Amino acid sequence: MEKYDSKLSRESTMEYVAKFYTELTGKQIDTDFRCEANALTAYLKERTRGKRHEAIDVVDMQGVQRISITLPTQQAATRLYRLLEDEALAINPELDTEFPAKQAADILWQTRAVKVVLPGEDYYKVDKGKNRSPYYINTRILTGPKRKCYYDIIASNAAALIEERFKPDIVAGVAISGIPFADSTTDKLHLPMIWVRSKAKYKGGPLIEGARLSEIVGKKVLVENDVIAQGSSTSHAIKVLQDCGAIVDDCLAIVDRQEGGKETLLRLGVELTSITNHDYIFDGALEKKYVDIAQWGQVQSHHKNAADWHDELGLKYHKIDSKADAPPLCLHKRR
Repeated sequence: MEKYDSKLSRESTMEYVAKFYTELTGKQIDTDFRCEANALTAYLKERTRGKRHEAIDVVDMQGVQRISITLPTQQAATRLYRLLEDEALAINPELDTEFPAKQAADILWQTRAVKVVLPGEDYYKVDKGKNRSPYYINTRILTGPKRKCYYDIIASNAAALIEERFKPDIVAGVAISGIPFADSTTDKLHLPMIWVRSKAKYKGGPLIEGARLSEIVGKKVLVENDVIAQGSSTSHAIKVLQDCGAIVDDCLAIVDRQEGGKETLLRLGVELTSITNHDYIFDGALEKKYVDIAQWGQVQSHHKNAADWHDELGLKYHKIDSKADAPPLCLHKRR
């Protein structure tokens, strides 16, 4: 079988896979891999583990066809998988509507927002790049043209929760990934939105954008972020708002990775609520074939004790100290 050239462009890679699909099935497919009813959805439903081999299940309207590709290196196999995974969007229309946490977890998996390391890949950077993790959650991908409708499902559930439980005067997004989440929820509830920078854009510049200081003082502000791990960036935003005179009692996140962020925020007097969390995301992930047994083991080992996981890999683990990251006094010009 012809070898896949790992240096091919994305377009060439898609043509390469389409070529073998046509040879096996005698059918022509849409090489753009768009998520239209008559287009191909290609993804790795099951994978065999080998140094240079990937077994690809190509799913179209007619059923499943197996394409087996031999690659020059394991890194090339991983790259081809990621290219296909990024292009695919295989949403199961029967999402759990009774339990928003499970529904959100399935959306994150099926839109490829959750990434788990494959052989040949580096571990993901988390906690401001100081630590490593075998998995990463990228909610920003949900705001794109093919996935926005599923982001709206999560935002609608969040908006209902805000209206029922929090009733804030203002919603504050934590830069950067918390901004689209805050924008989506405030748009549904017709609430004002501000956002908090990690650092001023220029010397003496404001950390809070979207409102004057006088409009924040004494107001009940709900802080929103997309994913919270140890909570360092979120606690920074909370302290900036509190320093400026805002009342911050609650924080809402799409995902709580359950790595100490809840406890970090509680020390600031803020309660963390999330749409979903690590337990919901990985509960059943092995059975649904979102991960294989090796990936599952890595994730569970990391979640059980991140410090020990780092130590086993010879990596240094940094316990994030929210006090060390405390911002200066409110840098917000009265304008």
